[in-house]
Amino acid sequence: MTKNIKQYVPVFLSSTKEDLVPYRKAVIEILDKMKVAIKGMEVFGARTEKPLDASLSEVSKSQYFIGIIGMRYGSLVETTGKSIVQSEYEKAVEESLRILIYLINEKKVSHYPPVFVDRDENAKKLEEFKEKLRKNHTIEFFESSKDLATKVERDLLRVFSEKGIEIEKDRLKPTIESEKTIELLRKFNLMPDRFKGSEIELIIKFSGEPCSVTKELCQAIDLKFGHSLSRTIRVIHPPAGSIKFDFLLQLYAEYDGCDFLYNTPDDKEVKIVAKLAFGQERIIVYQPLPPPSISSISPRIFEPHRFIIKDFETDDPPFEDYLIRSPVKAIIFVKAISKGK
Repeated sequence: MTKNIKQYVPVFLSSTKEDLVPYRKAVIEILDKMKVAIKGMEVFGARTEKPLDASLSEVSKSQYFIGIIGMRYGSLVETTGKSIVQSEYEKAVEESLRILIYLINEKKVSHYPPVFVDRDENAKKLEEFKEKLRKNHTIEFFESSKDLATKVERDLLRVFSEKGIEIEKDRLKPTIESEKTIELLRKFNLMPDRFKGSEIELIIKFSGEPCSVTKELCQAIDLKFGHSLSRTIRVIHPPAGSIKFDFLLQLYAEYDGCDFLYNTPDDKEVKIVAKLAFGQERIIVYQPLPPPSISSISPRIFEPHRFIIKDFETDDPPFEDYLIRSPVKAIIFVKAISKGK
């Protein structure tokens, strides 16, 4: 049985304030349950320093940094034009803290007041900040305070385990059971749009070399074109997963997740978290024969966003019959949990 080692583990919690109160509360409850030292605006107390100086001082005293990013950029620092949250993040990078980043899923979160959504210049700065985070970290998306707390707990248990920090056994949540994973995959297979975004744990082995992902497929499953890879996998657990569900034959990743796909050898079993993804890939499969003057050119496949099929005699609108909207079910790499044999 594991022990709860009473050691000082300072964790800094960074986010904007008013818009993310229930989300911060849920994470603080998890941190309190795990008995770590919480660093954040709730515990600063009365100080003589300016708010930014106080927060940066606490970041420098921490070992772990949790960034929760909603739809507000936050209060700006007059001297730099950056938000306090971004300043805290950059301090964490400078201090080489272990960084965990969580972005709100703007498409799926419910009951989010419009007053807490940035517009204009702050919205632009927020998007630039998010893009920087996506490029530099394996980020998580959350849809509710409960969803966020679950992911923070799972991730902290993993990183604590890597550092030899143990938590009492009754504090640990069990890993996803095989039967529940299969049931979720069955539901996703039947109702993919309803269950997209759900996460599953798998044990896999890679096979062969990674491949780039086309722009159409990236658009279908919401990946960043030019920053994405795919690689063939075999699911070890749940047993026969790749046989039961053909979308478990390929794993996709973007940004630094591509490094994992690229570097992991074929002979290693790896436990991962993957996100279920669904969309429709638009493919033009046929072009009418060109005018007689260039009739020697064979029919070709064109990209939908670059070419519009028209009747060359009447110049009528595009023929929708020439488009295939192919449903795409896929799994996208979120993070590796541990390596097996």
